[in-house]
Amino acid sequence: MTRHYLQESRHILIVGPTGTGKTHLAQALGHQACRQGKRVRFIRAATLLRELNASRADHTWERALNRFVAPELLIIDDFGLSALSFSQAEDIYELIAQRHLKSSFIFTSNRKIEAWVELFPDPAMGNAALDRVVSQSYHVILEGDSYRRKEQQAKSSSPQQEEAAMKSKA
Repeated sequence: MTRHYLQESRHILIVGPTGTGKTHLAQALGHQACRQGKRVRFIRAATLLRELNASRADHTWERALNRFVAPELLIIDDFGLSALSFSQAEDIYELIAQRHLKSSFIFTSNRKIEAWVELFPDPAMGNAALDRVVSQSYHVILEGDSYRRKEQQAKSSSPQQEEAAMKSKA
């Protein structure tokens, strides 16, 4: 998968609960693409949408959009944390349409892929955008508990608790 998805302009959709390693995996795939000499850009979905919205105010929207169209791999982290406004949905649709069959995306999301269309205020636009992505993608579904929560619990446990846990396992 990691060698061919870029050559085929396919996408990777990584979904799962909070803290299961979606961003870590996406960044690792991005680093691999960089080692292959590919141009890669990583951005959180909220930041992408803010940048495109701000570019409307100073009439640089086309230039801003092109910064996201140009990379061979665009990684959009935390897609779908909240519903899209109409202008945000238009921006996402246009970005997907311009990159379609030319370059690859990696999306990470806490939402199931089937629920992404509900993020769009216009279902027709949502279906048009997502059909271009989903039909050309590999799906990685992560499950499990939050690694961050596990790390925090491990850090907050006292040496006596750790010793008691070790004895109970023996």
